[in-house]
Amino acid sequence: MLNLPKLSLHLLTRNTMGKLFSKTDRRKRALLIINYKSGKGGNTFALGAVIKSLAELPYIVTLMPPQSAADLRTALPLMLPDFDLIIALGGDGTVNIVINALMSLPPEFRVPLAIIPAGTTCDYARTLKISLNPTKAVQQLATAKPLAIDIGQLGERYFTYVASFGAFSDISYTTPTELKKKLGHLAYIIEGIKGLSNLTSYDFSVTVDGVEINGRFLFMALSNSRSIGGLLKLSDRQVNIADGEFELLLIRDPSWQFMRTATMAKILVNIPNGNDDAIFLHGSSFHFRSEQKIPWTIDGEYGGQFTDVAVKIHHQAVKIMIPTSFGRSSTNIKA
Repeated sequence: MLNLPKLSLHLLTRNTMGKLFSKTDRRKRALLIINYKSGKGGNTFALGAVIKSLAELPYIVTLMPPQSAADLRTALPLMLPDFDLIIALGGDGTVNIVINALMSLPPEFRVPLAIIPAGTTCDYARTLKISLNPTKAVQQLATAKPLAIDIGQLGERYFTYVASFGAFSDISYTTPTELKKKLGHLAYIIEGIKGLSNLTSYDFSVTVDGVEINGRFLFMALSNSRSIGGLLKLSDRQVNIADGEFELLLIRDPSWQFMRTATMAKILVNIPNGNDDAIFLHGSSFHFRSEQKIPWTIDGEYGGQFTDVAVKIHHQAVKIMIPTSFGRSSTNIKA
């Protein structure tokens, strides 16, 4: 146990589980989950500053030792009901693991989640206007409020902010780790530029709230975020994270290679509400069908291959701690 002013930080082990909390101690309990490999691999150096900031919050904090993603997926559903808050220090993939654990529980046991960004891109933290500085993100928790947000489900897996396939969609997990450590988000941009000369398109149909769309497309993103891979940007007026709908972006394949490059470059600059290059719309249920298996990316991680898969939106299914800078307008405006 590490004793710091106003902070009780416990290391969770099999022996200490169940013995951590006094029945007379009425402080709230928080579980701190850290992905030490996120981003440029600097989380171990930021940990001291994060703990110092946590000392200002009225929580008994339990630090979960490093776990593999598989171990986290197994252990978290069993542990979460014992806590009042989950703090995830890591990137979008870390948040996805915690979200899947929360969604495996009945709604009444889904405790709020606080995100401390420490990944390469941290798309969802950007959407929520959480500081990308881990220490400042903890400080924001002092006045943060829980907001129930929508969660997507692709097959049996849940996702927080995006499920996608096609151009650029696999950059987050195919970019070499060493390059990400050295260059951070710039590594994704470099890989994206390299990929412009080798774009792959897919023939598929998608049924959105009963309306079928067919065609050949370079890119598909089903998102609930203003930032996708740090490359594609949506405006506040295009996204509402708690309205029961996700945003669908389809970029058509113009067939000619030089037109493909020009189309993708134009979309990266400005995502339209719909034109000759793209389809952009909102929906609450989606069904994708194709002749060939299409590899999906879920919250920046490989999500499997499918020829026939449905996506369901769970309305306001999980509570996220939102900083005051987020603002009420971010959840009630959409073009």
